[in-house]
Amino acid sequence: MTNKEFSEQTVDFKDACVRTRLPRKPFTIKNGKRTSVVSHSNLGLGRQAGKWRRKKGLAYKEGRM
Repeated sequence: MTNKEFSEQTVDFKDACVRTRLPRKPFTIKNGKRTSVVSHSNLGLGRQAGKWRRKKGLAYKEGRM
């Protein structure tokens, strides 16, 4: 199962994403002295699904009940 399929089919994962406001929650990228604020919306939930399966990431840490 790919991460995209996992993100579409797993109910617990989808609920956790809703609780943490993903994929719309902004995050910051620090590159030396520059800081950029980016939204998850262009990344989709496949990346978060991979992190969920490795027990890392925002949805896993803050969204689980």
